[in-house]
Amino acid sequence: MKYLQFKMEGVDDQGIFTGHASVFNVVDLDGDVVEPGAFAETLATGAASAGVLIFGQHEDRKEPLGRTLELREDSIGLYVKGQISDTTAGRDYRQLIRDGVLDQMSIGYIALEYYIDEQQVRHLTKLDLLEISIVNYPANTEARIESYKGGKKPMEPKDTKSKETKEQTTETGLTQEQLQALLEQAAEAMQYAREHAEQWLCDSRKIAVMGFSAGGHAAAHLGTRWHEMGFDPVCRPDAMILSYPVITSGEFAHRNSFKCLLAEREEELKDVVSLEKHVTPDTPPTFLWHTWTDELVPVENSLMFAAALRRAGVPCEMHIFGAGQHGLSLCNDQVYDAEQPNMHAECACWIDMAARWLKGL
Repeated sequence: MKYLQFKMEGVDDQGIFTGHASVFNVVDLDGDVVEPGAFAETLATGAASAGVLIFGQHEDRKEPLGRTLELREDSIGLYVKGQISDTTAGRDYRQLIRDGVLDQMSIGYIALEYYIDEQQVRHLTKLDLLEISIVNYPANTEARIESYKGGKKPMEPKDTKSKETKEQTTETGLTQEQLQALLEQAAEAMQYAREHAEQWLCDSRKIAVMGFSAGGHAAAHLGTRWHEMGFDPVCRPDAMILSYPVITSGEFAHRNSFKCLLAEREEELKDVVSLEKHVTPDTPPTFLWHTWTDELVPVENSLMFAAALRRAGVPCEMHIFGAGQHGLSLCNDQVYDAEQPNMHAECACWIDMAARWLKGL
């Protein structure tokens, strides 16, 4: 499953909101761009009339918050009209939206058809829309609620940047400020997990951080630079599990990630975020997996990180699978249609291997 953020334009006291999902022709953090017509088949098969479920924070194993009332493509993107139900959780989310605490939305989908251009941007031409969520931190800074209808007060836009700056951010993804916020959250989560380890019946000495793709860069950032960022030692992960991670800002970089992080300071700061250069003997043991044929984030990202770990004497286990596109995730029918040829179920063993590795630390 892949998540893509969208803009919600308004919500009323009945929990009804409208907005546009995934503005077409905008490159996201993972180097994906949704093409016009990508949702056409999903809409034609009844999703528009049956209603797509709405969740909080993509927690689709919990009860939904509501459902969509209308879905259609227009000249901008995917138009959405939905309703947050009058349940305990729904009322909580409505209030958080009224207060401006939550103002971001995201959709989950499976990429059924796509092509990759010369700049390694993946153009999504056919998507299976799975769910819509209200979230805290989207990759797309344009994906926010701009107004509140029928509430106690209007919501003020958070973004005061120029149009030029906003366009640059939209096309490249995560900013330095967003990365800092994510790392602070991760550090707090590590500390919280240690404090509650006995209550949760887990080993406080084996708390790992895991990340996929650009999330792998954030996870590895915490593992390699926690001390440089001033975090307490309790925030250092005991291990890292990195799935096809973005690591290097050099020759094999996922360029869109670093354009957004560094903007006009890319040349000046690129070494700071090229994480193979920050591995030390204090870097946590690491489990890496990648596919040889990954065209979006080249396998060299994992190979270079593994080489740096070896030089520093840090334990590492790495698995390179012979085939598979970027973003395989669990490699099973929870994230892919079981009949899809690009599911690469043979890679799903990474989960058991990572669990075995973690237990052996």
